[in-house]
Amino acid sequence: MLMVCPLPAAAEQARTLTYSFTDVRYHYCTEVIKLLLKKSEDKFGPTRLSKHPYAEVLNSSDPRKLQFMVDGTVDVNCVGYNQERAPKFNWVEPGITMGLLGYRLLLIREGSQAEFSQVKALTDLNQGLRGGFVSTWADMHVLTHNKIKTVTANNYLSLLGMLKAGRFEYISRGINEIWGEIAVDQQAGQGAALTAEDSLALFYPADHFIATAKTNRQLAKQLKYGMAKALADGSLKQLFLKAMKGVLLKAQVEKRKVFYLDSPEPMLKIKTDWWMNNKSLKR
Repeated sequence: MLMVCPLPAAAEQARTLTYSFTDVRYHYCTEVIKLLLKKSEDKFGPTRLSKHPYAEVLNSSDPRKLQFMVDGTVDVNCVGYNQERAPKFNWVEPGITMGLLGYRLLLIREGSQAEFSQVKALTDLNQGLRGGFVSTWADMHVLTHNKIKTVTANNYLSLLGMLKAGRFEYISRGINEIWGEIAVDQQAGQGAALTAEDSLALFYPADHFIATAKTNRQLAKQLKYGMAKALADGSLKQLFLKAMKGVLLKAQVEKRKVFYLDSPEPMLKIKTDWWMNNKSLKR
């Protein structure tokens, strides 16, 4: 007599979630999301993460990608937080870069280091040096609040072109972003070469947070469950240090003059103790 046995739990069909932020800045983000999904399998079942299949979504502007999330077209991304965005999404804390996104190094044109070596105070930075920023980035209000001289662009590629053309002198980038972006730009080999300024940094509360559509409470619950487990068992710390060790060594944070900027808005939880252990980095 044939006996019908139930399939093992491992054979349970996996759900698929989509994300849409795909450039080099977000590679670590997708690894964190995958980790949290893996950690949540015991309670929520297997879940896969996949790039959204439609080019219309992947190639859209950042504001449009955020709207696709609001609409539920895209399931999950890592998103910069501010008060305007706060009510639109479910947010998973803490921020995934542990505050590195808010520790800003200056992306500059090669050969311009001497201009920055003369800077001793934030007022010096504002005297003859202008920064560039994308007007829709989540932390634009911080620069405005601190009266940082800033030229804005609609997107990051335009911003890079403006820096190379001398429209301004620097773009502030998170430790986790700057060297990956320099490498991509070097491969493209178009226009003036870019490098990281070697003596200064800005610091303010900022991070990328895993976010879902406001209506997708179940997914948010799953990701928060996975986050709690990944923090408790040390797997997120291990992933963070593996991903960020190289850029932290390059940044040499203990040798930099840091200008602390005030934020006019409250911020979600940011955990900095995995890397910010030098007294010179703390107020």
